[in-house]
Amino acid sequence: AKIIEIPIMPDGPDMKELEKKLAFIRPKFIYVMPNFQNPTGYTYSERKRKYLLLLCRKYDVLVVEDDYMGDLSYLDVGKMPLKGLDRENRVIYIKSFSKIFMPGLRVGYLIIPESIRKNVMGIKHITDIYTSGLMQRVLDLYFRRGIWNKHLEYMKREYGVRYFEAVRAARKYLRGASFTQPYGGLHLWVRLPEKVSSVELFERCRDRKVIFTPGTAFIKGEAGENHIRISFAAAGSGQIAEGISIIGNVMEEIKDSIK
Repeated sequence: AKIIEIPIMPDGPDMKELEKKLAFIRPKFIYVMPNFQNPTGYTYSERKRKYLLLLCRKYDVLVVEDDYMGDLSYLDVGKMPLKGLDRENRVIYIKSFSKIFMPGLRVGYLIIPESIRKNVMGIKHITDIYTSGLMQRVLDLYFRRGIWNKHLEYMKREYGVRYFEAVRAARKYLRGASFTQPYGGLHLWVRLPEKVSSVELFERCRDRKVIFTPGTAFIKGEAGENHIRISFAAAGSGQIAEGISIIGNVMEEIKDSIK
C-alpha cells in the first residue's frame, strides 16, 4: 500500500491539505483516530468531523475510524465517534477491547458498509479463520452482568491519577517544551525545545533507565525529530514525576551543550 501522510493540528487534520490529496490521488480510504489520536493525543473538533464526512461524500471515499482508546476520557469532554455522524454508511468503525480490558483478549468488532461485508469476512477468514469463541463468551458475560462498565470506571480512575500526574510533571520539569493537554488516552505528545533531537534525548535518557518513544518512530522529518511521546500507562504513582524530571534534566544538558 502507498501511505500518504496528512499534517494534523490540535483540532484534527489539515483539511485543506487533505482535500488537495483527495483530489489528486483518489485513495481507497482515509484512516483516522478522531478521539485521542496516536501519537498526538489530539481529538478532532465537531466541525472537522463533519467536514471530513463531506469530503468523503464529495470524493466518494471510505474512512476507517480506529476507536481503540475513545473510552478513556478524564475530562468529561468525550466526543461521539465519527460513525455516530455517518449518514451515508461511509465509515468503517473499528473497536478493540485489548487496551482497556486486557491485552490477551484479542477481541474487537467492526461496523462496516454492506457493500464490503463479504470481502471483509473473506479476508478475516483467510487471516485467522475465526476469533476464539471462549474469549467472545467471556466478554459477553462481562457485558451482560454489568462488569464491563464497572471495570471501565475503575480504569478511568486509575489512569486518571497517572494522567494528571504526567500533565503536572511535564509542565513543571520540561522547561522550554510544549504540549497540548489531551482529553484522555495514555500518553503525552511533547514538542521539544529548538535544536533538541528526540533521538539524542532518547539515547541519553535510556542510559538513565527512562524510556519514551522518539517522534521519529511515528513521523518523518523535522516533526519527528522535535517531538517525543511519553506514555504513563505502565508507570506507577511517583515514577511518572521522577521519570519526567529526568527527561527534563537531560534536555537541559543537551541545551547547554549546544549553546
